[in-house]
Formats: sequence, C-alpha cells, structure tokens
Amino acid sequence: MKKYELMAIYPLDDEKSKKGAEDLKSTLANFSAEIEKYFKINMNLLKHQFVKIEEK
Repeated sequence: MKKYELMAIYPLDDEKSKKGAEDLKSTLANFSAEIEKYFKINMNLLKHQFVKIEEK
C-alpha cells in the first residue's frame, strides 16, 4: 500500500479558497481519495489541506 501527501495552499480570500477546496475535493474523488485533515496554520496566513491517498 502506498501513501501520498498533498498540501494545497489557497488564497486568503474566503470565496476563492472555498472554490479551490471544492475543486480539489472533486478532483480527489476521481481518484478515490479524500481529505484527511483541514486546518489553518495561522488565522492571518494560508489555509492548508492534507490529503491521504492509500493504494492497495
């Protein structure tokens, strides 16, 4: 089983970052992958998502 990590960085603008997150979720769904963690490093910095993909 292989594991991969992906870090996505979004603009600080909430509308743009929500659109980016939705697009990423849609793309990941095509690969049977899902977002494992979502958090902000700092309220004034960038939003990140960490994705876990396991190949069997």
